Amino acid sequence: MIIYENWLWGLPLLTRGYGSAFPRAFLFAAISALETTLIFLYAPDSVKMALKNPTIFQIYGFVVGFALVFRSSLSYQRFWEARSMLQTIIGRLSYFTIETVAADLGSMDHATATPEQRRAAHRFVRELCHEVSLLFCFMMKGLRKDFNLATVYPHDMATSKPPFLDADSNAKGWKRWEVFAVRVFAISDLFNIHNPQQEEAIPVIGGLRPEERARFSDLVPTPAMKGKAGSINGTRAYAVFALINQLYIRRIREGGLQTLAPLVSRLGGIAEEGMAAFGHCTKLATTQFPFPWAQVVMAFLAILGSLLPFVVTSFVDQLWMGVTLSFIVVLTYWSLNEVATEMEDPFGFDPNDLPLARYAFDFNNGILSAVHQLRPDYFDELDAEAEALEAKSHAAGAQAAAAAAPPPPLMPDALVKSPPGAAAGAGAGVGVGGLANSNDGGGGGQATPSYPAGSPASASSAVRAEAGAAASANGITFSAASGSGKPPSRGLHAHGSGGSASGLDGGGSGSRAARRGAVLPVNT
Repeated sequence: MIIYENWLWGLPLLTRGYGSAFPRAFLFAAISALETTLIFLYAPDSVKMALKNPTIFQIYGFVVGFALVFRSSLSYQRFWEARSMLQTIIGRLSYFTIETVAADLGSMDHATATPEQRRAAHRFVRELCHEVSLLFCFMMKGLRKDFNLATVYPHDMATSKPPFLDADSNAKGWKRWEVFAVRVFAISDLFNIHNPQQEEAIPVIGGLRPEERARFSDLVPTPAMKGKAGSINGTRAYAVFALINQLYIRRIREGGLQTLAPLVSRLGGIAEEGMAAFGHCTKLATTQFPFPWAQVVMAFLAILGSLLPFVVTSFVDQLWMGVTLSFIVVLTYWSLNEVATEMEDPFGFDPNDLPLARYAFDFNNGILSAVHQLRPDYFDELDAEAEALEAKSHAAGAQAAAAAAPPPPLMPDALVKSPPGAAAGAGAGVGVGGLANSNDGGGGGQATPSYPAGSPASASSAVRAEAGAAASANGITFSAASGSGKPPSRGLHAHGSGGSASGLDGGGSGSRAARRGAVLPVNT
């Protein structure tokens, strides 16, 4: 979204190029002006004076203008509906979180509560704030069709830099010189270049935990969707909402939320209203402007730009005036069309799209500020205790994931064998390729599959084994990386000349392969 000021009667807006519709319409206006010039200079008089009465063209221009105004009106309606529904989501989820925390903590007698009851209340508040923040994050990422979990970072009110609200403060220099969008007019457009992550990364209270990254990874389909070419990419928000409901019900069973039943029921209805508003936003994000109307408007504009030079040369005697009029008229019509096109889809990364990352940051700040007013004093001590337990749990989870895979069975003698060092190296080679389906590296570093001798797959496996063996012998450390923008795996370390692979970060199948001296299968 472009932030601007209306000082000096708004005249400085004319110098702003980034995000403007005029540069994208400039090409078509220039083509019409060039056509007008050619007709003036080279066309015979019979062509120049072909049109005796402009009435028919005036009617056509009115029809095109009406179509453009109608499309612009509907596009702005979509844009404003999207912004309104986003604010509804923010309001409903914020109200749900604050009221739920107030109802839970307000129903406790903190003076007589046992340590376990205090820990349960503290755990519920932390989990609720985290999961509601994660829900909003996945809502925003789903609306802009961004399924990359690497662009999620922990929210911190004290140290986190807020995402830019103004897209002009965000753009990289090369974006300002894109084809059909020469956007550098004002001096300020040249120097407001910042980290592009500011417009992509979305903060989450507590960050994205390793187990959540594995659960919501776009590489791991849900069991119900397995074999049906589906994944949880587009359903993450609904999955988190289910977890919030589970947390809510579990807290009631633990003895929390001991307040009036109508209030508890009403809180669930407020959360459902937020999900309903998200459904409205999804409707806008997944439903384009009707194709027949968009096609007709484009055809009208193309015909207008082609015929206008003949009309101009029939009634204007001066070359400079004819070229100027052709350029201005076509620029006006095409600019209106570009404005409508820009507003049709308000979600995404375009300069005039809504700043979803900033909305998420402000949403988190609102929740944390309100919940902070409701916290009892003993929550400060429990915060440190909970953070230490989470760090310990994450470390234990990483080690458990590395050792979770059972030892693979030995292959028959008919299959290809390889030396122990090469087998471990093969595991390292696969780890480099990012084979592990967990974004945190669990299961990585397994050995490559075995194939019958002489097959092309066997040759490919042998090449990878040799490459891995060489890396293992030299003690090279690898870390996985993906060219698709997915977060890298935690990495696989190949150590020593003995050819054994470390199982700390990437799994231990390589070392087992080294002991057995066989190329082992792996699930890809």
